[in-house]
Amino acid sequence: MAKAADKLMNIDGIEASFALLRADNTVTISARSHDKINVQIIMQKLGGGGHFDSAGAQVAATDTREVLSKLREAIDQYLDKTTN
Repeated sequence: MAKAADKLMNIDGIEASFALLRADNTVTISARSHDKINVQIIMQKLGGGGHFDSAGAQVAATDTREVLSKLREAIDQYLDKTTN
């Protein structure tokens, strides 16, 4: 999963990547970025942490779509704060 998030960062124009994996009752998120987006702050909103450009979270949930929705909300909140 971390390798997938790393690989996505090689695509032109991508500033941050998020890879999700559900196993049993946990959804794990691996987040990566270049120097513009602080993925640590985004992952903290989901109970995780890490560093500015490499972070992650584990969310107890059986529905990946629910976690993806929370992730999108956390990204939107971060972007709203940093662009205003």
